[in-house]
Amino acid sequence: MRRMMLVTLILVGLVVAAPAHSAVPAPACSASELFHAAVNKEHFNANDPSYAGFGHLGNHPGAYGVICDRRWAVALISRPNVGTTDGETLFRAKSGSWFEIAQLGAGVVECVVEPHGVPAAVASVLAHGVKGSGEAGCDAPDAYGGARLEWKTAVCDSAAQQTYDYREIADYLQQAQPAYAGNPAGYKAAIRELTNLASIPETGTTNAQQEEQASDIKQLDVFFQTPKLYVTVVQCPLG
Repeated sequence: MRRMMLVTLILVGLVVAAPAHSAVPAPACSASELFHAAVNKEHFNANDPSYAGFGHLGNHPGAYGVICDRRWAVALISRPNVGTTDGETLFRAKSGSWFEIAQLGAGVVECVVEPHGVPAAVASVLAHGVKGSGEAGCDAPDAYGGARLEWKTAVCDSAAQQTYDYREIADYLQQAQPAYAGNPAGYKAAIRELTNLASIPETGTTNAQQEEQASDIKQLDVFFQTPKLYVTVVQCPLG
């Protein structure tokens, strides 16, 4: 991971030639992939005999009403005994795979996904066509909170995935422009540092790049109030 490599390169001075990095491609957004992610997270039996009792209602094992945008998705997951009556489930693509993030239950999709870090623009797309969407009453999205959550979880990602993470975190902060009034220099500096981190190769870095990387991470840890997160051994995945 880029975090671990940062520590190694600074302490040992090791430089290994390697091609420039690229972000991990988003996996295909399909009903089967999302259902598989739900089974992996919840550990329910996809062959439970209870499915036979309501299969005629369209609730065979699987994901229904799949809506995707970028690396986020929502779907109705058919679970044993209850079918799709539990409401929408939120998924996130990371490191080439889909992961279940939360069971959303009932509620306006735009409102209930944003606290999980979904950008407002993506939340609007995910909610399109979902029953109950488009209603008024959502609180303003917490763009800083979404960015901070992404910064904390990115420490557990591969270096290639972190490239995408840093760009996405910068996008979150771009959405937080109303908050700039309180700390305009801090937000602008954080966006610049994140953009720069995303441009630094995984390996084969120069001494100047290593120092720049360490400085950017140190400043971002201050901005996100996560002291030494990227230079400390952490237990992954983070809770």
